Amino acid sequence: MMDISSEHDEGKRWQLDLAAAEIVMEQALAQRTADRANDNFVAGEWAEVSREVYGWAQAKTYLAAVLCGLVARATDARANPLSLQVGDDAGTFGYAATSLWQVIQGVAHGRVDLRSLKSQPFNNSPFGGKRILSSDWANVAPRNRPLLARTVSLMANVAEMSRSDAAQALRDFLSAVPDATLPSVLEAHLATSHLDLVAFFESLETFLLDDGENGRRAQAMVAAAISLVHPLGTFTPKSVNDPSRTTPGDVSVTGVTSLGRRRGLYVEAKQKYTPAEWVGQFAHELAERDPAGVGAYAALVNDRTERSARRASKASRMDGGHAGNRGSDDHLDQSFRHGARSADVVRA
Repeated sequence: MMDISSEHDEGKRWQLDLAAAEIVMEQALAQRTADRANDNFVAGEWAEVSREVYGWAQAKTYLAAVLCGLVARATDARANPLSLQVGDDAGTFGYAATSLWQVIQGVAHGRVDLRSLKSQPFNNSPFGGKRILSSDWANVAPRNRPLLARTVSLMANVAEMSRSDAAQALRDFLSAVPDATLPSVLEAHLATSHLDLVAFFESLETFLLDDGENGRRAQAMVAAAISLVHPLGTFTPKSVNDPSRTTPGDVSVTGVTSLGRRRGLYVEAKQKYTPAEWVGQFAHELAERDPAGVGAYAALVNDRTERSARRASKASRMDGGHAGNRGSDDHLDQSFRHGARSADVVRA
């Protein structure tokens, strides 16, 4: 395996390199494919651990904790596999498990079964607010306490591993992971002479709301729209962890004007409610990276969010009949006036 462990610069706080973790997970999944095609491959003990963890049907978050610990240790031998949040001092070698999980999820989506875990699995009880996995947690359901203790024990074992040992354990673990179920597919039924736009947009809405895939569907929809106008020059960043790492935005297209000047269009796609300050931050980033560039912000769910909030506010007034609800709705209106419209365009 390629040596991609992050360097520890003296005077700098240690951080787990998520880009390196992404490579580790990609390599491990590629190895899983090769192992399945190799009749002589014999998995080690962590294959049995995998089957055990996948058998915890009512406690899926422990799967995320185990995978994060394995990937973290296989990325950097200093990483503490019991971590859930970044540590307060350099000696803990803690990392944000949610951020790492989103990297794992992005690489593994459609390839292995992740038990339908969402992008922030540690925001529920008993994990919420905890820094380190511990069997001493008080807010644990009695039926799950043995599972917590087992997870802590497994990660304590991983904490004794070298990078290569952790990579082998990850390999064995993934060898027993079930394949992903078939992803949902957007279907558009075309008539011989025309496209029913109403049905198309209804299908598109279903596609976006069925499973956001951490914003990837929003990015795909925006890229498809830009490609209709610029079929040859549309670019989407390679990294699934940080779409804005190399260029501003989630989708971009560059070209040369008639005067020979380079001009770029950069689009940020958001599949969650977008406040106006996010648009301002994107404009500032674009101004720094490409002063001549043009930016567009695709806030894909703002209109839907506003409508849902207004319906909820109206229902609350009708049910409660309290005079104070009017003030709440006025505050709601003010909040949305400061939010981004569904397609705000900014020029750097």
